[in-house]
Amino acid sequence: MDILLLSLFNPNKTPMKQFLLSLAFILVIFLPLSAQKIAESEVPSSVVKMYHMKMTDTVTTSWEKYDNFYTARFTKSNLKASMVFSENAEWIWTRWEIPSQYLPKKVSEHLVATYPKYKITGTTIEYKPGGEYYLVKLKKKKEKKTLRYSIKTDFVGEEPDVSAQKK
Repeated sequence: MDILLLSLFNPNKTPMKQFLLSLAFILVIFLPLSAQKIAESEVPSSVVKMYHMKMTDTVTTSWEKYDNFYTARFTKSNLKASMVFSENAEWIWTRWEIPSQYLPKKVSEHLVATYPKYKITGTTIEYKPGGEYYLVKLKKKKEKKTLRYSIKTDFVGEEPDVSAQKK
């Protein structure tokens, strides 16, 4: 590791070599932090069982593992969804992607009034032990926001920017 760090900051290297070494270093450090696709056979049987108890008539298209969490991604009635479980088969949440035109009128009106220059880039309904919510992803140039509304359409707030926390 020390040799790699020394080679990154060697003043005798060309800018392109330094850039490529820096990029390689960043990939080696941060690539393991991303979710990894895995086969269903690699998912604990208790997690698979809980998934099938909650979703009896879907076909899982893929499984991912991130830290101690397992995500099942699937499609049902042409809607994409994901379901997250802990390694102990505890259900964390289920999210269904929905077209933005299906957002309740009160949510749409709040978006237009409060975030007029933002474009909707994604909408989901989230079910979790603590409640049911609409999540709306917005974008304005390089600025991104995720808003949370209760299922009764009350504005709950902005979600923390996870990408900014990773930096």
